[in-house]
Amino acid sequence: MSRKSSPQAVATLKQISYRIASTPVERLPQIVPNLAGLLRNCRDLLGSTSASTKQGSDDGMLIHRLYVQLTTLLQDRTVQGRWSAVVLTKAIIEAGGLETLSKSNGWVKNLLGMLKKSDPPTTRCLTVITLTRIFTLTWDHSNLIREITTPALPTFISTCLSNVERKTCSANELHTVLEAFAVLVPRHPATFRTFEGRIRNLCRRIVSNDERGIRSMHFSEIHRTAAQSLLVALHCCAPKQGAFEKWDETFKNTIRAAHATCDRVFRGVSEDWKSTSGAQPSISAQDLVVGECQSVDEDAAGLSRWSGIFAGGERLATLIELLGSHISSSTAGSGSVRLGMLLDLVTRICGIIVPTSGRQDFTKPNQQISKDERDALYTLLPSIHVAVLRLMMILLERFGTIVTSVISGVLDQILWVFRAEKIDDSIRAVGYALLTDVLGLIGPALDKDQVQELVSVAKSCCTDLLPDDSPNPAAANGFLNGNGPRKQQSN
Repeated sequence: MSRKSSPQAVATLKQISYRIASTPVERLPQIVPNLAGLLRNCRDLLGSTSASTKQGSDDGMLIHRLYVQLTTLLQDRTVQGRWSAVVLTKAIIEAGGLETLSKSNGWVKNLLGMLKKSDPPTTRCLTVITLTRIFTLTWDHSNLIREITTPALPTFISTCLSNVERKTCSANELHTVLEAFAVLVPRHPATFRTFEGRIRNLCRRIVSNDERGIRSMHFSEIHRTAAQSLLVALHCCAPKQGAFEKWDETFKNTIRAAHATCDRVFRGVSEDWKSTSGAQPSISAQDLVVGECQSVDEDAAGLSRWSGIFAGGERLATLIELLGSHISSSTAGSGSVRLGMLLDLVTRICGIIVPTSGRQDFTKPNQQISKDERDALYTLLPSIHVAVLRLMMILLERFGTIVTSVISGVLDQILWVFRAEKIDDSIRAVGYALLTDVLGLIGPALDKDQVQELVSVAKSCCTDLLPDDSPNPAAANGFLNGNGPRKQQSN
């Protein structure tokens, strides 16, 4: 149903069009953010039907003029003009709704052409965001998917993959592309299937933190998180309704890779753990203690080899985070999650804790491995346990009361790790959050002994919350020596 445009909207749109026409292209980026905000006030006018804005009417001519200006800017020779056009395109389509979206096919083609230009990474980032927004807006309209998204998506994917391999690709552009793909893959699996191999290799290099594949770019935490989400989402590309089977396969392979990493990283201690899920050692006991702590080849998850105890600890934490991405992400089909395998891995990792003076309940050292490597392992354990505790938080948030039967075991493992490593700030922070979730699910059902076990956690909370009453030695010495600040005496 068409809505009558207000005089204020018409005046605002005239102002926008006039400022675009009268401002030199080099100065447009300075005023475009303001113009994009004003376009929101013109949404009724931009979203009115063709009948109310027919050719020849004042409103129709005004909108047509703005569209022509935008098309001209998209083809502008200057970087400033094209950057401004991208921002305005997104703002106009979001303000105009279906009416404007249905006329955006020409703009999409221009935006795809811009992706192939040697524009600054910021312009390419905005272009990727704008095109992704256009694609997502077509999801509720099958005719627009056929007319706009389906023809444009292959070019979009191939161009983005080429861009992230270029030397001019920035860290922000890589992150933007990964997030865009993660949004689009579940809704367009058939189109992405052609590019699945390239995307999977890209994600594995990022998750592995292997800088050899994409020039010498440093992969930060946000890159790895986005790559993990995209890597999990690629199961949607499996043909013939095999999406969940693919998800289950990658889930099992990730657990296998984590166990194989544990075999090598934990070789400095004697593990008191027996698998309940049938996990088998990935290397013989004789070969395990020979040479440096390292992997031989790609692991079961497809991640590249690593070398050194610190690299192994980082890889184990990465695999745990990847398991968390599997649990937190939606699947293309329904099926059973292998919680037994997951909890078996959690039990193994939580069974190794940092030794505490005067306590004999920690794993005994393996004297065949050097003390330096064992000490390195003890420094890595808190970060590995933080990843495990976060995985448990994701599990409880995802399944809630469905996993009530295993929460008691989870509680015991939390307290076991907390008591041994509570000196670490991250352990305390994640431990408090996880225990909050546990108590919310089974708090009333805890027995007296379990409640008593929580006393040490409560005391630790009080210590963190209450200020330290002990005086600062440096400040105290300053006051005593007469060098510190003095209070002003009142008359």
